[in-house]
Amino acid sequence: KLTPLGYSETFTISVNNVDEPITDITIDPYITIGTFNHTYINENVAAGSVVGTLDATGNEDTTTYTLTGKYDAANFVIDGDKLKLASSFSPNFEVQNYYRVEITASNSIHTLTKIMDIEIKDVNEYPSFSTDNKKRIDENTTAVVTLSASDPDDLTLVFSIGTGYDADKFNVTSGGGVVTFLRAPDYESPGDTNADNIYDLPIVVTNGKTSTTLLMHVTISNVEEIGGIELPSKVSAVDTIEE
Repeated sequence: KLTPLGYSETFTISVNNVDEPITDITIDPYITIGTFNHTYINENVAAGSVVGTLDATGNEDTTTYTLTGKYDAANFVIDGDKLKLASSFSPNFEVQNYYRVEITASNSIHTLTKIMDIEIKDVNEYPSFSTDNKKRIDENTTAVVTLSASDPDDLTLVFSIGTGYDADKFNVTSGGGVVTFLRAPDYESPGDTNADNIYDLPIVVTNGKTSTTLLMHVTISNVEEIGGIELPSKVSAVDTIEE
């Protein structure tokens, strides 16, 4: 009986790692709108802020991200896997409410380029006064000033008197911003808290969502009073003689 011959050998099979194709580029935070990747950021955030974190799908190796230079690339930079605002750029919804960039992801073999849209979210902004906070008026008068203010979102503004200081000495029309004394001030008998003839007036302007307070300082000027007749300080009294 013949004994069959046998032979065995061990083989080692090596699997070489290769950079695999990149199938998609995503960004966090992410919104699905249309065919482009879509993210968002609030208006008025500081220049250099992070917009989102990039990620390459299907790729298991080191990925490098770059901006192609198209569209609004000048307003953005990429730092590692972070899409950031450029160091000199802070978005303003009222100027432009979306931007577009084109981003390329690459490894040692493969590349993929995608367009990404960045939506700028509107943030309700504070109204601002353009009226100077210092005013000087003559004693014995009630008119003080007509206020001027603006709102970045063009919302309707309403004026009111704040609290504290010498607020109880004044009135303001809510729509027109006309400020008056409730009672005409008397230089010789100061009615302000410090009795120094400088009335401190807190004025509030609101757009219904946010408000701004201006602390106005109203200085009272002395008026020369002769025989019960009040004369401005720069006008001289004239004596008359009956012949």
